Amino acid sequence: MKQQEVKKALIASLSVAAALALVYLGYTFAQHQVARPRVVNPGAKTITVRPGDNLQRALDAAASGDEVVLSSGATYTGNFVLPVKAGDAFITVRSARCGELPEGVRVSPDSAPLMARLATPNVSPVLRAPAGSHHWRLRCLEFTQGAAMKGEGYNLIQLGEGASQENQKTLDDAPHHLEFDRVLVRARDDQTAVQRGITLNSASTSVTNSHISGIKWAGVETQALGGWNGPGPFLIENNYLEAASINILFGGAAPTIPNLVPSDIVIRNNTLYKRPEWRGRGYALKNLFELKNARRVRVTGNVMENSWADAQTGWAVIFNTFRDAGWEVVEDVTFSGNVIRNVTNGVNLRGLDTGDTRVRLRRVAVSDNLIELGAHGAGARAFQVLNGSEGVSFDHNTVRGAVSIALSLDTAEGFRHADLSFTNNLLPHGEYGVFGNGGAIGTAALNRFASAWAFVGNALYARPSGAWPPYPPGNFFPGDEAGTAGLKGADGLPVGVRAQTPAPAPTARRKAD
Repeated sequence: MKQQEVKKALIASLSVAAALALVYLGYTFAQHQVARPRVVNPGAKTITVRPGDNLQRALDAAASGDEVVLSSGATYTGNFVLPVKAGDAFITVRSARCGELPEGVRVSPDSAPLMARLATPNVSPVLRAPAGSHHWRLRCLEFTQGAAMKGEGYNLIQLGEGASQENQKTLDDAPHHLEFDRVLVRARDDQTAVQRGITLNSASTSVTNSHISGIKWAGVETQALGGWNGPGPFLIENNYLEAASINILFGGAAPTIPNLVPSDIVIRNNTLYKRPEWRGRGYALKNLFELKNARRVRVTGNVMENSWADAQTGWAVIFNTFRDAGWEVVEDVTFSGNVIRNVTNGVNLRGLDTGDTRVRLRRVAVSDNLIELGAHGAGARAFQVLNGSEGVSFDHNTVRGAVSIALSLDTAEGFRHADLSFTNNLLPHGEYGVFGNGGAIGTAALNRFASAWAFVGNALYARPSGAWPPYPPGNFFPGDEAGTAGLKGADGLPVGVRAQTPAPAPTARRKAD
């Protein structure tokens, strides 16, 4: 086939598999948003808890539909438990001045005077939802460590259970319908350590308009939000999320519920941030967002900032399947419209674990993201796909900064990347461009490591001078970023991030030679 005919065939469409996955995801998220039933209990009452009153006694006394109101500015010290209740009307726990914090607006530490403070006196959580707990709504509250707290603690808020000796062994055991809105979750100060802000081993849970900060512990992996033994759905929207190791993590430990995969996860319009002063202080810095076991995930409109080589090599985002229990997968994921700043490496996908006989990473779409790499070390990689995968696509992404490898490929023995698509992206070529383990470059790397692929409509600028192995037709290699102005991708739109993201069209895959 002539080069022009090949180009026309490739331009004709984007991956059918990717398009179907996105349509499926759109339907799924419409059907699986965290439920907010408006159930009213006509006998509901308001329980006022004044400074010095027993908060746990009030929580125990609350019935379905009740409201527990705490004094703004007061501190309630203890390890509080959300008890299991009858009924499906939410019990609301809030500060008395909650109405002064507008709904839909993210809170900050400056909001604390309008909140009631719940503080743990020890290493145990300040708030816990045990197996079976349900229909609790927490608003306009601060969760932190008390003055008696010495050194470090584990979870500030623990939803559900995840250890083998605990009670959460079936889906029915998982606590559910838990809502956290306009809350502060933070370490007491820079000298105290916290392992996790909120543990999400729950079902039907939302964290919205909130602020989680100071989550760090020297030598210990930490997360602002993390879960491995909760089925979902989860809504994480419009929060500030700060942690030293991993800001958001799903998976990473063996679930005690058989065959559980955290599912139907929406992560939207959040800020994920690592403090620059944490660098080099032994806080086990890893990445900003990681999936090790997750299904039907949509990550959109987030700002993710700061990741350097430390306990890992400075990736911003990792989808990394591990066989902790044996059934883990990462599949049906949309990662789009995010801004990533000041990181060493971009997005890293690893599709199977040592000893696996099947691929665990399927139908992942990475599109319309702006990635700005910082000068934090040699060998920076924009994108990487390892071991084996099915239906991975990179489309209309823009990468800026110091790049050594634009797309890095490798596979485990006996595996290749099936249905791999890299289209309409704008990024530096770097020293190696499209590079496969063992030294293959360009078309040779794609043929070696992918069984079917599309690579068209990309602008890889500032390629070093000299003779280069061939690349697939239909791509651009301008001398600098300025030379990419006006270039159109395979779909007729400008290369790089789209101003408005249209629905994807199919792209023909090219079989490996």
